[in-house]
Amino acid sequence: MTSIRVSLAIAGWCLSYFWIFAIAGPDMTTCTQASDDAFVLGLIFDDPILLLGLGLVAQGYPWSRKLRWGALPHLLTFFAAAVIIPPHFASAVVRGRHLCDIKVLPDSYGVPPAWWHPWYWPIQIILLSGLAAFLIWYSMRGASNAA
Repeated sequence: MTSIRVSLAIAGWCLSYFWIFAIAGPDMTTCTQASDDAFVLGLIFDDPILLLGLGLVAQGYPWSRKLRWGALPHLLTFFAAAVIIPPHFASAVVRGRHLCDIKVLPDSYGVPPAWWHPWYWPIQIILLSGLAAFLIWYSMRGASNAA
């Protein structure tokens, strides 16, 4: 039973690392012809994978210090979010522009934004906040069980 729970937690950490592509992936694409495919992929693939991964991590033994080290690569996720989200948020949510407008100025080939474009970055911010809360909870849960 122990090895299964540890394996699930390791698999969960590995799955959760894919979520960085929901944040950085769209910034790495070219938005050719104002294609928002990278953003769609982030919503329908990367976001659920993060939730699945964190669910698996929660099944692991919280007092395992080795398992808690799995959170360390998410420092890169938070750094990427701090650099990437603010300008994209300002463009898509505050100004109401197409998600690709920050890359293809001034008007993404004249393609109007889809109805869901203003919601993409707020959803990522909610998930980022949830990830931070999970990491704090997970580390405190482990610390209280270790004592």
